[in-house]
Amino acid sequence: MAESSRGPWWHAAAIIALCAALFLPRLGERGLAQTEGHRVMPAWAMLEVDGAGSASGVLVPEMFDRPYLRKPPGMPWAVAASGWVFGASEWSARLVSVLATTAAALASWWFAARWFGGRWALAAGLGYALMPVWWPSARTAEIEALMLAGTTLAVLGVLDAAIVRRGFACGVALAAGLTVAVLSKGPAALPAIGAALAVAVVLGRGSRGALWIGLAAALLVIGGLTWRITIAAAGAGPELVTQGSGEFLWRDVVGVLALPAVVLASGMPASLALVFAWGPDAKRERFGEQDDGVVRAARLVTWTVCASVGVYALVGVDNPRYAWPALVAVPALLPYVWRGVFADDGFLPKRVAIGRLMLLGSRWSWAAMLGAAGLGYAVWGEARFSAESGRAAGLEVPAMIDAADRGLALLADGMIEARPEVVFHAARASGVRAAWTKLDEQLIARAPVFVLLRDDATGGEWDVLRERFATELVFVELGRVRAHKFEGVLARVTRVAAADSGTMEGSPEHAPGE
Repeated sequence: MAESSRGPWWHAAAIIALCAALFLPRLGERGLAQTEGHRVMPAWAMLEVDGAGSASGVLVPEMFDRPYLRKPPGMPWAVAASGWVFGASEWSARLVSVLATTAAALASWWFAARWFGGRWALAAGLGYALMPVWWPSARTAEIEALMLAGTTLAVLGVLDAAIVRRGFACGVALAAGLTVAVLSKGPAALPAIGAALAVAVVLGRGSRGALWIGLAAALLVIGGLTWRITIAAAGAGPELVTQGSGEFLWRDVVGVLALPAVVLASGMPASLALVFAWGPDAKRERFGEQDDGVVRAARLVTWTVCASVGVYALVGVDNPRYAWPALVAVPALLPYVWRGVFADDGFLPKRVAIGRLMLLGSRWSWAAMLGAAGLGYAVWGEARFSAESGRAAGLEVPAMIDAADRGLALLADGMIEARPEVVFHAARASGVRAAWTKLDEQLIARAPVFVLLRDDATGGEWDVLRERFATELVFVELGRVRAHKFEGVLARVTRVAAADSGTMEGSPEHAPGE
């Protein structure tokens, strides 16, 4: 191969510096929002387990004392590890996604150097970090960034076996990447990894021994952990919170049909590179004095991306976000375009002109514009997420609670489903213990307690429970909180028998501040 297959190490430093500039500014200023709380609360609960605790809170994460396996425990484990090192905070929770995205960018650079030459591989690392579709996940404590990092490692490892045909890097990458992806988000990445395996088997000409070893190792680790988690979850009973992947498939036929176009468009401008591997001119091009496999590598990457998108549509995915793993190999194709356009022995003249037009005349034009846009997003673009956080709403609760009642528990259900950070901050600032429980007959047994009930357009616990327990319980409203579109009522609940005996507990005479 005429080009060196090892990129200079300053490339790695440049990629790390870019990721730090894009993803670290103002990382911990915002409170948790959207579904971040569902990933972070179980992790922070792990850090609170003392020496007398059991491993169940690790193998089966808990959120407000309720076993929680709606998603695999990979992200809570990672957030807990970050919190153990740096302290439990929004910053340390989101740092997991920053590190995952940086690792994926470095993997893209490293594998691209093996396929397209080290001189050009920087485009892959920069391209991964500068894909706008990744930015929100890279700066939040959501699952996607960690899952995408694992998918990137696995897919590029599989392609490496088909392209380079030597070494064990492909098997190690597949084993590590598949394990991380599955433990982060279950089967969400399997269509992309499966498509890569199919392309490697059908179109690749290399030795596949390392791939099968890596696949076997990953399945052994995943199977062992799944068995341990299943055994631990068996004792959780009906309180265990789970979710099936089938809930996300075939919900919108129009969305499924439009998925390939929408997903590829979301990968712009990097996904424009996919057009260069096709056509008779691409077959005629030789990079160097001999065919060093550059064109074949570009075709295998392109086939993998297209096949991945097709598989996601075939299984019924209608939300483009769930098909993001199909795009992970796109940045690794950018060095092929850079080399084809700017090398002396690259594309044919007509394709050079097209490439220069797409690249706006310079290899650095898109990088400069996207870098500026990414910095703007980091500094100003996330203001809306601050408004969606429930941190401020939770911090309003202590003023509503009488100091004499700080020993009572705080129960919630719908508000935890919507915005668990509201309950977390309310409990921590008030010094009460929060519990996620079904608000049924347990209320009678556990009263007196505090409850935080949904009372908005999509959740009506307040009116429903007061009507249901009108003869057994007294609900006294202490105040209202609002987080984004979700509104809650804090109430003190006592049994009617207790309220009838002398002074009524929970009556207006017992309201805080008097």
